[in-house]
Amino acid sequence: MLSPLIVFLGGVAYAFAGYLKNAARSERFDGSKMLKTVLLAGLIAAVNHMSGAAAGFEDISQAFTSGAAETVLLEYLLKASLRILRRASR
Repeated sequence: MLSPLIVFLGGVAYAFAGYLKNAARSERFDGSKMLKTVLLAGLIAAVNHMSGAAAGFEDISQAFTSGAAETVLLEYLLKASLRILRRASR
């Protein structure tokens, strides 16, 4: 039953890594970007749980890395889709 939480924490870890990357570059922290990523991680964890996919994880590390990977993939796909739609609407 901990799998959805671990999946979520994997996505949160990805968001935190983005924060650290920006801090290392001395860039300004944008809380809205981090919030979007954390909300996306929560959505992914919920969908994994409701679909039963989270029950298939064999250990905590698999759930954690899956949460991070799914968050990265979905975030990149969403950003690319929005850019394509914006470009097409010009």
